[in-house]
Amino acid sequence: MARIEISTFARIGRDRAWEAWTDAPQLAEWWWPQLPDTEYLLDVRPGGDFRIESPSAGMGVRGTYLEVVPEELLRFEWVWLRDDEDAGGRDTVTVTFEGRAEGTEVVVVHDTTDADPAGYEQGWRECLERLEALPALPASA
Repeated sequence: MARIEISTFARIGRDRAWEAWTDAPQLAEWWWPQLPDTEYLLDVRPGGDFRIESPSAGMGVRGTYLEVVPEELLRFEWVWLRDDEDAGGRDTVTVTFEGRAEGTEVVVVHDTTDADPAGYEQGWRECLERLEALPALPASA
């Protein structure tokens, strides 16, 4: 088993960072914006499923949420999809959110059975760079 750990600092509040991971329209802003036909289905609760899939790319990921602590922690299974079929083992991803004075540190830990995890590391870095670029939402009136 290999472990990848990537962190980023986003200049957004912890609530906004959480919503960026748990609200489908917000996830679509940064996850795979280069694949505009991507579908985001999220049932963010322990035992709830998610599916993120791009039909044109013939790829996606699915899984089940294992642990959900609002604004603090997401832990979920990770199974790659190729042409709507499972295409890999069941990995585990843990995402933590740590509020700081000027934003939120987001840490992703991906435990994978893949013998060569370099692709995961690159993918997470690219996603988290887009997360860093998210603007803060204006405060509600």
